[in-house]
Amino acid sequence: MKSMELARAAVSVLEATLHVINDLGTAHGSEPYANSLAVRELEDHPDPVELGISHALGKFAFFQAIEHAYCLQNLLMAESYGLAPAANARSAVENFALAFWLLDSEKPPERRVCRSLAWRYDSN
Repeated sequence: MKSMELARAAVSVLEATLHVINDLGTAHGSEPYANSLAVRELEDHPDPVELGISHALGKFAFFQAIEHAYCLQNLLMAESYGLAPAANARSAVENFALAFWLLDSEKPPERRVCRSLAWRYDSN
């Protein structure tokens, strides 16, 4: 049952990093928390709409990663499964990587806005 242990570890890691995402604001992206990173950045940024979109896209990707990790864990608990666990694992990793890339607080807000625009342009 090694794969089940790995799935549980993936879910634990994603849940442990949730505090980083929560610093950007509410789970559904409506309003940032008072004194959060999002509020501080939005106050100083020349284009707060684009920065807000960047935050929202990163949070959405992160929550998708959590959902796919949970799906992977549930699939591995089933008695039989096909290739679906591999697809869920890949999706969880890709969404987490995208979220980290869009929300990397070590990069200035302008860089994250550029990344958000590049991802949206490339996705169409």
